[in-house]
Amino acid sequence: MMKFTSQQFLLDHTAAILAFYEPVVYDPAGGFFQNLKDDGTVGLNMNRIKMLTGVLRKHTKTKIFHDTFFNIVGGLKIDESETCIDLALVTALLSSLHEFVVPRTSCIMGELSLNGDVRPIDSGVPRVKEAAQHGFTEIYIPYRNYHKSMENLGARIIPVKTIHELLELIK
Repeated sequence: MMKFTSQQFLLDHTAAILAFYEPVVYDPAGGFFQNLKDDGTVGLNMNRIKMLTGVLRKHTKTKIFHDTFFNIVGGLKIDESETCIDLALVTALLSSLHEFVVPRTSCIMGELSLNGDVRPIDSGVPRVKEAAQHGFTEIYIPYRNYHKSMENLGARIIPVKTIHELLELIK
C-alpha cells in the first residue's frame, strides 16, 4: 500500500495532475489561450471577443496577432446577451493597436455583425438620452436606431452603418 506522505506518491500525483491540466493551458494550434477561469477578459464573454477580432481581421484588414485583454472598469459584468458594446470594444481595440485617441466625451454603442454592418440595439432612444445626460457630446449609434427625438439632447448624434464608416469618423 502506497503512503500518502511518501516522495514517490507525491511525484506520481504531481505528474498525473500536470498531465491532466496540460491540454487546458497549452494550445499547440496557437489559438486563444484559456487557463481555467482566467481567459484574458474581466466581465466579458471571451467567445464574443474572438468573434469581434475575427470581424476586424476580415473587414478592416487589421492584423491582430497580439495578446488581447479587456477589462470593464469598476468590476461590472456585462450580460452575455448584451451586444450593444461591440462597437465600443472594437474601437478601443483599434485605438490601442493604431495609437489614436477616442475622446472621453464620445459614447459608442451598437452591435457588430459578421459582415461588418452595424446592427440596431434594444432601447436605442433611452440609451442615447442617458448618454447625453451623462455629458457625452458625440454619440455614435447604429443608423437604424436614429430617431428625431435625439436631435435636441445637447449632443451630436452620429449614426453609422458599417465598421468602416465608424472608423473613418472616429480617427
